[in-house]
Amino acid sequence: MHPAVCYRPRPLRTPGRYFRELWTHLKTEHTSSGRLVAAVGVGVFIGTLPFYGFHFFICVAVAWLFGLNKVTTYLAANISNPIVSPFLIFGSVQLGERMLHGSFLSLTVEGLEHAGPARFFGSWLAGGVALGALLGLVGGALTFAATTGRRRRERAARAADPFMMAHSRTAPRYLPCGRVAHGYVKRKLLLDPVYRSLVDRIAPDASVLDVGCGRGQFAVLLALMGPARSVKGLDWDARKIDMARTAAQGLARASFEVCDLSRGLPREPAAADAVLLIDVLHYLEPAAQDALLSDLATRLGPSGTLFVRDVDAAAGWRYRVTALEERIFTGMRFNRGRGLHFRPIAEMQALLEGKGLVCKVQPMWQGTPFANVLLTATR
Repeated sequence: MHPAVCYRPRPLRTPGRYFRELWTHLKTEHTSSGRLVAAVGVGVFIGTLPFYGFHFFICVAVAWLFGLNKVTTYLAANISNPIVSPFLIFGSVQLGERMLHGSFLSLTVEGLEHAGPARFFGSWLAGGVALGALLGLVGGALTFAATTGRRRRERAARAADPFMMAHSRTAPRYLPCGRVAHGYVKRKLLLDPVYRSLVDRIAPDASVLDVGCGRGQFAVLLALMGPARSVKGLDWDARKIDMARTAAQGLARASFEVCDLSRGLPREPAAADAVLLIDVLHYLEPAAQDALLSDLATRLGPSGTLFVRDVDAAAGWRYRVTALEERIFTGMRFNRGRGLHFRPIAEMQALLEGKGLVCKVQPMWQGTPFANVLLTATR
């Protein structure tokens, strides 16, 4: 085998990828407790004003101007929905009449004709401002109570959970890479069951080789949880390796390298205590898969372990769902494989057992419809 470092140009931003990134950005921007409280309060205030048909544009403009979450602001403005709007209009008009003219408006034909359109709208606007301010304060206060309680529970859970503590330190390291990368890493580490399953199986002082590390989120988390760990990440996507290096700044024992896995691995490290191959093999042709597994088997140190998480082509309907999902996201260039080559996990197990390794296979699809399994091979 020989080292093969290569550069891959940044893929074109297809419409599907663009809208995924945009939606992730809109959901995750400006989501601190204070900004969410302000977004709800401002949104409720805007939704109470008599500018029906323009609430969306007002919300986007105000949220952009004051740095609020646009999605939250507009959702809060939907207080003016068909069910609630009649009560908002009635309350605003009557409050405005009382403020401007000292009496409530008579809701008879004669009363409305006497008031006229100008006076009616003026009372509606004045009352809408006052009522909107009051309801906005109430909405903001309720949001403050909800977010404060939620964040207090989250802090308590993190304090009692080393994985969550490390997660809270890992995700912010990706903020310099952009909101999309930060949001992806934050959710990927939380929602993918393989990371929590693996973290306790790797010793705090282990040398780790993460093959196909992507943005390096798990390698960074491992380095944070075990300062004595030596972690090296390899991936063929130069852009993702740049993100991993940015996130790993200050972690002296974490390093990342661009490597085309289909052409072989670099000479270093010669041996590792734990080798990770997470969601990588099916992007390689079968011959390249076998060559990579054989090479990794020789790199395991004494009592070392190889962890392979991949799709089991013998998993029936779960496999069909997973294959469809992979083909969609690869076609959208969200995943950047050259092709898809799924195999039964039993073939990989037989190859590794032929190398003298003891293998164990367990499902790794908790809470999902996918056919992911974890193959653990120990020397």
